Amino acid sequence: MKTKLLALIFGLSLLATATSTTATTLRSDVLGLRLKMSKEVVHQRLAKVGRFEREERGRQEVWTLINDPQFASLFIGYDRDYQIRYVTVVAREGARQMRYSEVAPLREARVENVGGVYRRYTWESKPDAKGTGYFLIAEGRDPEYLNSFSIKQHN
Repeated sequence: MKTKLLALIFGLSLLATATSTTATTLRSDVLGLRLKMSKEVVHQRLAKVGRFEREERGRQEVWTLINDPQFASLFIGYDRDYQIRYVTVVAREGARQMRYSEVAPLREARVENVGGVYRRYTWESKPDAKGTGYFLIAEGRDPEYLNSFSIKQHN
């Protein structure tokens, strides 16, 4: 009886450890683009998969993604040093859709419903030793599939 009880306690402690690790491990990129990545590196990577459309308000760019199975366009905002401060992708109509749950576990998200027709899931990664913290944001009208997905640096 004691052996079974100890095995159960051990199993539950492993489960708790696995759950807490999941809670602190969030996706840290959007299509391979990470916060603080330089504009030059971004352009090298995106030139292979997209087409630069325009620059808006100085440090924001709009790209069209070519042949991406899920996303049609990408928006990037840079800080004063021209390093990524946010990246947003917008779903491609009629393509393979991405579920909100593919971003991160839904149970760990803050959920907002706007007017009962629009939902936003937000996950927060606390700042690390370098002071880099970020938000993951998935939004859309569909109850299961997102329309846009962003990673945004803490202000």
